[in-house]
Amino acid sequence: MQSGIFHPFVRDEKATATVEFVAIMPFFLLIAFFILEISIAIFRVATLEKAVQLGARVAVVSDPVIAGVPTLNALGGSGAYGTPCSTSGACAGFATQTCTGSGCNAAEFARIANRMRNIFNVADRYITISYSYAQLGFAGGPLIPSVTVTVSGVPYEAIVTTIMASFFTRAGGTSPLVNLPPMSVTMTAEDLSTAGAS
Repeated sequence: MQSGIFHPFVRDEKATATVEFVAIMPFFLLIAFFILEISIAIFRVATLEKAVQLGARVAVVSDPVIAGVPTLNALGGSGAYGTPCSTSGACAGFATQTCTGSGCNAAEFARIANRMRNIFNVADRYITISYSYAQLGFAGGPLIPSVTVTVSGVPYEAIVTTIMASFFTRAGGTSPLVNLPPMSVTMTAEDLSTAGAS
């Protein structure tokens, strides 16, 4: 007799669309938010790239952030003053000098970092500035190094993708969704003088 009472309820199909909607909607929402966050990530990567370009541009017209960067091309073993550095042995090179915020000229580092932060809010600990010997100029003349500004390790800071990254990590894999990709821009130095920069 009780089967007769529940029989009409079991056979009632009026709410099937609602049940299907409730079952499928979370997956659609997850996909929608994932697509939205990937779009935001693409925008952040493009913005970070532009900030690094601006940082490199400011660095090549500012005083070096590292005290160890020479101001002149030192004379090499077989060179003479005025000889182009591209001539073998004319200029004595120097080891690449790198600064990540500590042990740097704080004022100049802040000047470059603040200009970058006008576009993308990035902490000092993610910024690296390097000066490398480029064999440009002439012996006894002003130094013209390559200046590289790099930003790496910036957190992705998203919700759905962070959850997915945690899922991949727990499953034994690695996830590329934790940090934004590193950005690096290298430019040839100009006057390396803040006094002449605008």
